[in-house]
Amino acid sequence: MRNIILALLLAGSVFAGARRLTGTARLARDLRTLPDVEARRTRLFGGWYAAAAQLRRDTPPDAAIDFVMVRPEARDIAVLGAAELQPRDVRLFDGWDAWKQRTRAVLLHDARAANAVAGPPPSAARFVVVVDPAADPPLRLLPSPSEPRP
Repeated sequence: MRNIILALLLAGSVFAGARRLTGTARLARDLRTLPDVEARRTRLFGGWYAAAAQLRRDTPPDAAIDFVMVRPEARDIAVLGAAELQPRDVRLFDGWDAWKQRTRAVLLHDARAANAVAGPPPSAARFVVVVDPAADPPLRLLPSPSEPRP
């Protein structure tokens, strides 16, 4: 009786997880065929990762970069892209008006949160990136940061 219960439990687990296990095995097989870690990350994470890698190549390590988030759903991409660009000084702005006024984005709306270093607003960065998850690529380096381009 005990063996029957264990067999039913095992069969139910295999049946319930078979689709997910098959998908994971296919993904592992697909990732194995890719040439390097960067290609694997791009396949897993999508277009924002490839765009962040391109920005990392196009900007010097000591650059200041302004990320202008043109949509509310751009926050995740902006935060992850900014992390990929470290040690660069990446500042996040909620739209072009905030960028013009040099008002940084508030990422955590909590009285106890620490979002940015206290002090005056940052000066304009040498590089400006438009963050738009609906665009391809979702991170786009502007040719000249002097005038915003929606």
